[in-house]
Amino acid sequence: MGQDLSGAFGIRAYLAVLQAPRSRQWREEVWLQGTGKSWKALREFPARLQRVADEIESLNTNFFRIPEGCANSVLIKLSELPAGLRSYAEMVKSRETRIPKAFLAPTHSRRLVELSNFAKWITGSYHDKEMAAILTGVAIAIKSNAEFYAMDLSQARYRVLQGRLPIESRSH
Repeated sequence: MGQDLSGAFGIRAYLAVLQAPRSRQWREEVWLQGTGKSWKALREFPARLQRVADEIESLNTNFFRIPEGCANSVLIKLSELPAGLRSYAEMVKSRETRIPKAFLAPTHSRRLVELSNFAKWITGSYHDKEMAAILTGVAIAIKSNAEFYAMDLSQARYRVLQGRLPIESRSH
């Protein structure tokens, strides 16, 4: 006998109907939690650190007049500070750019594609018309105004494959 996948299917259908969080908001909640920074502020932070390093370097040279090969431990730490800030700036920049592009917010299109692919895995075909009817039924059950059409599913698959902006379900 085959495995009952109706629960897994139902959950995927429910998730596909739920309103997806905005990509920026979701990204900031996941990656920047507890930092006190927005994504924009994080992207600008390395350049800000570089400018501070330049200012400290100028102060070290022109105000503190720290000579090369100085033996004073405090002055040595002051002279090393700009290099440390530049290294930190590079690490922040590297981390921000390395965040995987595949780790994206669960948009409606992605959820529709996951459900569509799950249906194909179970049945061997996408069944867009039937899937749209099921999704619209789920939307009605949870008192959502969303309405789905077979074209929504095929467009979602195409757009996700092409890396284009996700579509949203149509509303009344």
